[in-house]
Amino acid sequence: MLTEFGKELRKLRLDRDEYLKDMADKLDVSVAYLSAVETGKRKIPDDFVSKIVKAYKLTDKDANMLNELKEISASEVRVPLTDKTQKQKEAILSFAKAIGGIENKKLDEILRIMNEKG
Repeated sequence: MLTEFGKELRKLRLDRDEYLKDMADKLDVSVAYLSAVETGKRKIPDDFVSKIVKAYKLTDKDANMLNELKEISASEVRVPLTDKTQKQKEAILSFAKAIGGIENKKLDEILRIMNEKG
């Protein structure tokens, strides 16, 4: 299944009438690798968004959107806890454990609160 990042990548390619191979060549990756990134079977490399932005001469707005989709599409998130207080660590771990059971309405509320805090 395509990730949100993969969907946008595919849209970018199709809007430019390119095949998977065309985009893979522009990004200096194999077709199989590009396909795996689109479908979430491979981690999106750290420099991938900058490669896409450069190859397709995208705007800063497009780059920011791709970076957000990259974060959303990540199958694994690492949160460094070394500089966090004990209470912050408890909150992070508790949220990670409970997220699957939180309804969307509550998640929207949590996201609103988090976004207000920066």
